[in-house]
Amino acid sequence: MTATFQIRDADFVLDPRSGSFATVTDTAKLAQDIDIVLRSDISGLYRLVGTVGDPYSMRAEASRRIANGLRKLQYVQGLIQAVYRTPKERLQQVRAIDVAPDVNDRRTYRFRVDVLSAGFNPLSLTTSITTTV
Repeated sequence: MTATFQIRDADFVLDPRSGSFATVTDTAKLAQDIDIVLRSDISGLYRLVGTVGDPYSMRAEASRRIANGLRKLQYVQGLIQAVYRTPKERLQQVRAIDVAPDVNDRRTYRFRVDVLSAGFNPLSLTTSITTTV
């Protein structure tokens, strides 16, 4: 099991009871890792949203980038982190990737990822990215 700090909106989270940094484990750790993939340059979604005008092309390219980012995560977990992570913290399989524009705001896209951990725990994450253009 890894001792990993909990991150929310690119900031460390403090545990209000102890005043120290909060940590995450198990499927919460996997969810945090996937969220980092979706929101960072690993997937490149921030640079993509707003540059592709056609919704069908956007879905295809975003799905490809998400899948590549998750493959990179899986590779790193298997290569150097497998010994230190519980099965619940490791990505086993990507079950579905859904990309859809927001019905009320065409500048916003919603990304949903359904995965299975190595401990066979299903996990679904959804995030949105809005372009400023």
